[in-house]
Amino acid sequence: MVNSIKLHLREHKLYAAYGVDVSFTKPDSTNVRMTSTAGSLGQGWMFLIRDRSWLNGKKIRIKWSGYSSYAHTVYLRVYDGTYNEGSDTDFPTGSDILTKGAGLLQTVRSKTGTFSEEDWTSDPLSLGSGTQTYATITISAVDPWGGQDYYFNVDLIQLIDGSTVVYEDEFTDDVHMDHTGSEGDHGYCSSDVQIQYVTDSISLTDAPSINKNLTVVADSITLTDQVFRNLTVEVTDAIYLTDSADYGYKVTGIVKDVNSNPVSGATVWLFRASDKAYMGADVTGDDGAYEIMVPNGVDEFFLVAFKDGVPQKVGSTYFDVTGESA
Repeated sequence: MVNSIKLHLREHKLYAAYGVDVSFTKPDSTNVRMTSTAGSLGQGWMFLIRDRSWLNGKKIRIKWSGYSSYAHTVYLRVYDGTYNEGSDTDFPTGSDILTKGAGLLQTVRSKTGTFSEEDWTSDPLSLGSGTQTYATITISAVDPWGGQDYYFNVDLIQLIDGSTVVYEDEFTDDVHMDHTGSEGDHGYCSSDVQIQYVTDSISLTDAPSINKNLTVVADSITLTDQVFRNLTVEVTDAIYLTDSADYGYKVTGIVKDVNSNPVSGATVWLFRASDKAYMGADVTGDDGAYEIMVPNGVDEFFLVAFKDGVPQKVGSTYFDVTGESA
């Protein structure tokens, strides 16, 4: 329903007859490293998922470096659609990744062989040929030679709108592997700082009268280009209610901090996507969970979370959420 804000990692058995040994590590506090050993033939992938229309026209800034015992090439590309690092359908044994929509939309940058750290910014992306709602930014490399090896480090990724940074990740978090010991290992690294996509004021004047006894810290929240994310608002379910005359959906989820720990006592507001009108709110419990009833007729919405304190914490769902019928 909602794409996670994280760097996805996947080892891919590109050649059915040969073994692959690609790993993902942190050589230092701000680099993610993808390594293929001398005995490995296959492919490694690191990727981010973003709304394609939103991403179109943005620039990518990347800081990366690499070592190659031969002429291995690492690519920065954008593909149509979304990919799941745990899916053997998306990453099939013995063939290239599954084509989604229009497939490869743009090869943004490539580097061959060993290269020292490069700090490079692209031209605005051209993704208009895509047909899918989302697009996947990928960093990938193939190891087609037995006895040869490579590693590539990624130190920084930014997305830039004009001259304004609207997304960045310096990869200060650890690598978390969900599955290892196979030829399709996968995991993630999640430590990005997300500047909110809502850039104008959201009125909260009606918030105190609805749902619980909320602590409203202001009459409005203004999420400008300088507001950085330090909360993640996850949506677990948006369940269609067939037996309610007043409400169309029940939305549940969890608010987490930058270390993926649940955040209690955070106020979560739900807004209609079409006009940013306030629809409801809740306060997270000890487990970081919230539950909001969405009025009938509201099918697309987004959520904003705020917790007062030092430092203040704010976050939102990155994409508009669409409720799903049961």
